[in-house]
Amino acid sequence: MRQRSVALILRTVATVLILRAAAAAQNLPPPGAYQPIPNFTGVGAGLQFREAINDRFSGAQAIAPSIASTALANLPPEQDGMLLFCNNCRSATPCVGGGGGAWALGTRGQWACASAALEANLNANGNKVSNLAGATVNGDALAFGQTGAQLNTLSGSKLDGSDAIGNVSVNGVLNAQDFGAVCSDTTASATTTASSATVTVGAIGDFKVGQYVKLDAAGASNTIATPTIASVTDDGYTLSYLPYVQWDIPVLNTTATGNGNCIVDNGTTNNPNTSCSTTYGYSVQNVGQTGIGAGLNGMRSAASSTVYVTTAPVNPSIGNAVIVTFSVDANTVGSIIRRCTGASCTPTSIYAVKPIPPGQGSTSVSYRDNGKPFGIDEEASTSAVAADLDAQITAISGTSVTLSVAPSRSASTTMRHDSAPAIQQAVHASVLAGTTGSKVQLPACATHYDLAQAVSFWQLSQTGISGPGSNLNGGPNANLRWDGPAGGIVFNFNNAYADTIEGIGLDGLTGSTPGILIDQNRYPTSGQSQSNAGPGAPSSGVAWAGLPPTGMSIRNVSCGVVGLCVDLGPSIANGENAIIDGLNCFEEAYPPLGSGNICIYSNSQETYNEAIYNTNCGNRDYCFDFPRIGSFVMTNTNSEDAGILWYVPDTSDYSTVTGGQEESAQMFAYSTSQARFSDFRIAGGSGPWGAIAYGNSGDIFENIVVETVSPLSTSMNWNAQGANGGDAGTFINVNFGQPLSNYGNSHGSYPATPYSLPITNVGGSYLPSFTCIHCAVPGQSVPGVVSSEPNQAAAFNAAPAATTLTGTAGTAVCSQSMQGTLKIATCYLNAYQETGTAQTVCFNGSGCTANLAGVNFSAAPNILASCGTYGPTSTATVLTLPANASMTAETCNITAIGQ
Repeated sequence: MRQRSVALILRTVATVLILRAAAAAQNLPPPGAYQPIPNFTGVGAGLQFREAINDRFSGAQAIAPSIASTALANLPPEQDGMLLFCNNCRSATPCVGGGGGAWALGTRGQWACASAALEANLNANGNKVSNLAGATVNGDALAFGQTGAQLNTLSGSKLDGSDAIGNVSVNGVLNAQDFGAVCSDTTASATTTASSATVTVGAIGDFKVGQYVKLDAAGASNTIATPTIASVTDDGYTLSYLPYVQWDIPVLNTTATGNGNCIVDNGTTNNPNTSCSTTYGYSVQNVGQTGIGAGLNGMRSAASSTVYVTTAPVNPSIGNAVIVTFSVDANTVGSIIRRCTGASCTPTSIYAVKPIPPGQGSTSVSYRDNGKPFGIDEEASTSAVAADLDAQITAISGTSVTLSVAPSRSASTTMRHDSAPAIQQAVHASVLAGTTGSKVQLPACATHYDLAQAVSFWQLSQTGISGPGSNLNGGPNANLRWDGPAGGIVFNFNNAYADTIEGIGLDGLTGSTPGILIDQNRYPTSGQSQSNAGPGAPSSGVAWAGLPPTGMSIRNVSCGVVGLCVDLGPSIANGENAIIDGLNCFEEAYPPLGSGNICIYSNSQETYNEAIYNTNCGNRDYCFDFPRIGSFVMTNTNSEDAGILWYVPDTSDYSTVTGGQEESAQMFAYSTSQARFSDFRIAGGSGPWGAIAYGNSGDIFENIVVETVSPLSTSMNWNAQGANGGDAGTFINVNFGQPLSNYGNSHGSYPATPYSLPITNVGGSYLPSFTCIHCAVPGQSVPGVVSSEPNQAAAFNAAPAATTLTGTAGTAVCSQSMQGTLKIATCYLNAYQETGTAQTVCFNGSGCTANLAGVNFSAAPNILASCGTYGPTSTATVLTLPANASMTAETCNITAIGQ
């Protein structure tokens, strides 16, 4: 009985276990299928059914429901949280039709068929968001590598130019700082060991691995020959009682022979030389410069022996100068001039820096001491100086710096930043990038970009350097400091085509004084190569068509204490079509010393079509020194304390100078060319000895006001060319400011001087040929036309009847005041405006608005007009006054001149 009971229990337990196993087996799906609710049976089936349903609603078991599908038009009223499939919707919020289907979720009162907008930051957890569309409006995301994306108002926080977006080109402009340019004046004392690339510095400062540096005089020993001074000679004007000068102004790469004159003036403000017994001693030291990273860069010869002159003016000037002639060798790029005063003195202080453009084959040159000293040399020494070491930092450990090039000498020296190689690399990259008109950006710099070597544009086309002041908007320029050789070249434009320098400045108050800031040149004339391309690092592998150095553009550039700011080309150059706009050749912080030798220079007849605007020049020997130039146009020129404002002695030159003012220049213009000067104010006296202008046949001076100087002096005279009177040109609407104070002219067969106009000839024997129309002299009543031509005197002094024309507003008074071989007709427009039909003036005839009783011209006359936009026209018989529907009232003069 007991055994049967045990067996029954075992059978019951086994049955329950079998049933439970079977039930569990019924709840297991086949592999890969969802898990349906099975048909539970037996004991506990109800409980198991409820648990299976709860598991599926709670998510413990997966389900595979089918959501109701409907079209957009049939979506029921929205309920938040309701989910349907819209079979013709697009993925958008709110749902819209026209798509291939999208989930429709009731959200915040609307059916949403796309994800809602983010309401918190999105964290991609290190993953990418790919396949973005191109950005088009503000707030769009930028896709990687997207072309045409716009970034607005990016602003750095350091305000020192060091905030930068690395390795990018913005509108084809590369950032020089990405290539290693450094805005810093930091220096470090350094100890070098010959042939060891490891240098010990006093403090590492802001020097970093990869930066370029210069170590003063740590390179190869000097090989530049010691110069010899051939002569030191006085060179003063030839006549003490009339302001005529026998000019001996040396061309940069040539010599001049002084005439031996020194003239004692009367000691007044305008004539300050009171003696000619001063002793000056001069010595010269030549300087070398070659390519980046190698050669003669910074070498200085030993100073020459001192040569004296004992009859020099106590105050040298343009009219009382001293000429020093000395030797140079093929490696000389500039010369340091030293001067001392007194017998047996030793010149130790730098007096001037003379630029010597390379490639001219010069062996001897002259320096003209005009009394304007300038220049500094941070490696000053009258002994021979070794080349600088130009290198790159490859490693730093504490105060030990490893360089790319080992010094040649063991010495205590100074390590300086050098941004020239980095800027050079950026310039090359801008061309190799293939973007026409690309430029290198030089961000604003609170200190300076120190340059110890030249930057070369040889063979480069349509590139340039652009600082923040490039738009002439008054913003700060990118400041440079020259740490290269005194007398060296900063930017080498030898055989460069259509390249640009803009928005940069070099004040020259620290560092060394450059010889030339921008040197446009062309050497040699054949066989050009990297080896003869001049200072800097000439490019390689850049396509070049062998074009002449044309199309240079200089905009908003400040040139302080520099020997020569812009060289348009020496004798072998062929520089054409340069545009210079906003060049400042004046360093106000440097007076009473001079700012430099020359502002702009040209000595090539092939240098033509130059356009020069908005130029400021001061405290220089010569503002615009053009021994030879084909043609130029200059507008809005301002100068102060210059030796000569314009020097244009070549009779084949053609030039037009319009607008500006001059204060205290020693001479306004020396012009024997065919030039036209107009709309100028001359103030403050014209220097210690000389004339306002030295004119020639074909020169025209128009609308010029010379302010009265007190006391009166001969400094305001106008000179003529030629031993027997020459030709002083034509003067129109000139206010001379004062009469001639020296009346010692005898005129031979000419009539007695009718008016004391301040026009004299070279020797006082003849009154030069001149014509003066509407000129004024204080205290004199001068007729409308005055001339020295005898056969025209009666006609000049006549007062022909005038005819008045009335316009829409104002009047025009016209007359023909000269007849005969030379004819002149004039019209004075007084607030004249004609918005209708143009009015005409017949020189001799009828049918015009006004008819003069004059003589027709044999051909259409030349028209000189100071009017504005709407100019007059003329034939041989009729002058047509300006008219236009938009014409504003004009007050101006119109002059027709011809035969």
